[in-house]
Amino acid sequence: TASTARTASVIVLLIGLCVGAILGRASQASGAWGTKDFIEYWAAFQIAEAGGNPYSAPAMLAVEQAAGRIDPTPVMMWNPPWLLELMRPILAQTMRRSAAIWISANIVLATAACLLIAHGYRREALTAGDLIPAIIGSVVSFPAVLTIQLGQVSLLLLFGVALLYWGLRRGHDIAAGLALMLLSVKPHLFVMVVALVAIVVIRDRRWRIVASAVAATGAIVLITWLRSASLLSW
Repeated sequence: TASTARTASVIVLLIGLCVGAILGRASQASGAWGTKDFIEYWAAFQIAEAGGNPYSAPAMLAVEQAAGRIDPTPVMMWNPPWLLELMRPILAQTMRRSAAIWISANIVLATAACLLIAHGYRREALTAGDLIPAIIGSVVSFPAVLTIQLGQVSLLLLFGVALLYWGLRRGHDIAAGLALMLLSVKPHLFVMVVALVAIVVIRDRRWRIVASAVAATGAIVLITWLRSASLLSW
């Protein structure tokens, strides 16, 4: 039944979060899991909070080395600055704590993406037998594990794509617009996706998708500007 499927999904998610907590402890001990690429977002946030330029290589290197990076070449963040605002609750912690939280957050994002795609694809009720293998497969697949290990934002983008798909399939235009805002943190990857959405919007007159995307993106950019106007000028 649908309630059984929801219960099973929650159980799988809780198990995943426990695994994430264990991996988070490992990252605190060794600095390996979840920190290699994640350090770029954390360092950029620290620099931005101090009023500096998060796109400055010398500034990034100094913060990253202070956090334990040995390599003399900094890992640079090339995303728009509003990514830092989206991740503020996580990045405002210490490096190790932020990485540990991000590991668990990635498990949640992968699980949520799986559920959104499943519910978008099938209109009838999904059973536990449908969902559990899909959720486990999405979390332990090689791309997901590699993303979690490196601490990248790829699963955030996957969640955005899944939310967009679900919104388009189920007629939730506001959700689809919010998904486009999430995808704006790496806009060059989704040019064709935006083109296809534009076709759907024009063909079906779903203008709320555009309104939602503009409003959500405008809001996060405005918040970023209010926090630090210089971030939008580097």
